[in-house]
Amino acid sequence: HDCTNENPYPEMDLVFIRDVLSYLNPQKQKILVDEIVEKLKTDGILVVGSNETVVKDGLSNISKGRVSAFKKE
Repeated sequence: HDCTNENPYPEMDLVFIRDVLSYLNPQKQKILVDEIVEKLKTDGILVVGSNETVVKDGLSNISKGRVSAFKKE
């Protein structure tokens, strides 16, 4: 699945994109994160790689240990 194209799923509870963002340029990262956050349900979780971070309004960092996770408010 090409995650940089429009996402066909209307609402999601949980999205894993571990170690994906580091392969994209900053512009593509922003587009992808914006799209995912838009499609996440309230209280939905976005999980990224342990060496990746997401800075986006409406997301709170709920990371524990080696897992980098963010919750939509």
